[in-house]
Amino acid sequence: MVRRTTSIIGQRLGGNVSPKGWVFLTFVASVAGATAGWLSTLPSLPSAAFLPKRELIVFEAEGCVYCRVYRREILPAYEKVARFGRLTIKFLDVNEIGLLEASLASPLTIVPTTVVMVDGREVGRITGYTDKTVFLHLIKALDESR
Repeated sequence: MVRRTTSIIGQRLGGNVSPKGWVFLTFVASVAGATAGWLSTLPSLPSAAFLPKRELIVFEAEGCVYCRVYRREILPAYEKVARFGRLTIKFLDVNEIGLLEASLASPLTIVPTTVVMVDGREVGRITGYTDKTVFLHLIKALDESR
């Protein structure tokens, strides 16, 4: 006859636990504890704070016809493409760029202008309005080149 022991762990596991079950549970608990201690000695992975911040900034102007077309045609196409998810997109008025202007490689002359920024520095741009298919290819090329 096997003697069964009732405990809190046994009750949570659905009833009584046999002595062999206790041996197994003790073994699992000791391995889990040892593994947790060993894992804590490994170097941690870099946090998101150390990864480069990648942004897509669209400069536009009030009253710009192509800026409205951009939002209506390009933005939905961009948002549907999952591979570009790591580039967050922001819209800024060209008249309110302020300190960001120092981060740009050259002055803005045409709107809409789409700028790819990595860690606050311009790494590429698409000047003016372009077809959504061409736009997505250009963004892909700019993103992969960095």
